[in-house]
Amino acid sequence: MRKQSWLPEFLKALVFLVPLGIGVYGTTLAGVTPLKEAVFQSLCYYTLANPEVPANIFQEIARWTAPLATVSWVYLGITRIWRKLNNFTTFRKGNSVAVYGDPEQTAVLLEQLGDRGIAGEDEFVEAQQYIFADTEKENFNRYQHMKQQIKDRKVCIRVDDVHGRESGKNMILYNDKATAAVKYWQKNLLYDDVCQTDFTGDVVILGFGNMEKELLINALQLNVFDQKQKITYHVFEDTGRNELLTSLKAELFQNGYLSGSKVSGEEFQKVYHEIDQIPDPVIFHKDPWYDNLDLLADAERIIIFDDVQLALKVMFAIPKVKIHLLSDRKEEIATIENSNRVVVFDWRREGQNVEDILLNTSIEEAKHRHILYVQNKDKKNAPADTPENREKEWRKMDTFTRYNSIVSYNYHEIRRQMMKREGISKKDFLNNEDVQWRYCELEHLRWERYYYTNNWRYKDVEKDSVNLYHNCLVPYITLDPSIRQRDFNSISKLMAKDK
Repeated sequence: MRKQSWLPEFLKALVFLVPLGIGVYGTTLAGVTPLKEAVFQSLCYYTLANPEVPANIFQEIARWTAPLATVSWVYLGITRIWRKLNNFTTFRKGNSVAVYGDPEQTAVLLEQLGDRGIAGEDEFVEAQQYIFADTEKENFNRYQHMKQQIKDRKVCIRVDDVHGRESGKNMILYNDKATAAVKYWQKNLLYDDVCQTDFTGDVVILGFGNMEKELLINALQLNVFDQKQKITYHVFEDTGRNELLTSLKAELFQNGYLSGSKVSGEEFQKVYHEIDQIPDPVIFHKDPWYDNLDLLADAERIIIFDDVQLALKVMFAIPKVKIHLLSDRKEEIATIENSNRVVVFDWRREGQNVEDILLNTSIEEAKHRHILYVQNKDKKNAPADTPENREKEWRKMDTFTRYNSIVSYNYHEIRRQMMKREGISKKDFLNNEDVQWRYCELEHLRWERYYYTNNWRYKDVEKDSVNLYHNCLVPYITLDPSIRQRDFNSISKLMAKDK
């Protein structure tokens, strides 16, 4: 937890004692020499119990300000007691959720929770479940501080990156930006922009921080529409912000307020060094976006995260361009004159959906998808599809494989929308071999992209999780028929759940 400054409490006490000091000084001037007598008379001002007529301006000031200080402290005391009583009542009702973090982070969560929500602020409160929505560092500090008190409660902790991290039985890790990125691509299907150009085109991302990184990774993993597609992602790190803002952001990052938000294109390319194996190129531009207006004007999509001013600049510089603005700044967005040129995605509300966080929707669905895969792989000894078996089979996998199931579940929503646009029904998929081949091949391409974005490479060996080699990183047509059949069976069972 952040260390709480003693200064605010000291200032409150100081303000409360100011009338006392003024009263003591005025009483002394009036001829009352014993200090204890002066203090006693001045304290009486706080309770309106000093009937004497003030002898000077100092006593007059003390006489009026002391009762105000008393009322303020009584109000603060009553407010504190009322808050504690309200929190206790909410806890006793059951299904309460205590939320901790910066007010900007917690406001959306508490609004969704309604009378179930408790603002934890900076002290421990009793609740059935907890959400820590602060920076990753502060969240784990808080968890360590409250560990014994919440050991039997579900705790959802916001982290900067969930990949490679292990959630426990009672501890759930989530990343609001990663969740928002997935939902963005699901709800703003890129298929619609590139289907008329043989699945080629340019997507421009202005700026590169933690949110933009999540958008890019999920774009490479989820935007899989055609075997021969070539969608180029252009990232402009220099968005034209002034040096003062850049310096301020660096200082905030240094102090931990923007933990995990600082990302560079050079670092990204070196860390994710196998993404070159993906046919969709990623190009990081060192020059600013305004030196590439022709590229932006012809792009299928321009994406800007949380910068209304930048969106206005781009709209002014390039006529008719449509911008996808990921922001929750409703008041600022409402002032944009040509709002039809802006597709707004409220990333905070989408990424901080309470039910998704508490119920862990994507993981639970991925557990179901995985047990379907297990059943298809070994039909003779397949476990029944029960919550207990889902959890058991899920725990047998390493974290990397689990997240592959999650990405597969996320991609199914995009596949479902693609099929709808192409007029393909479940029946078509089950009875038409060409349709089966196309969508199973796309699932394999999706699988390959997940492996490549995690730095796996091809080698003619069985799956090697230590050296990151896999012999299935090959064209779909060369796979063993039994593997292709498993893909078909898994997709079919997922479709069976669709309405």
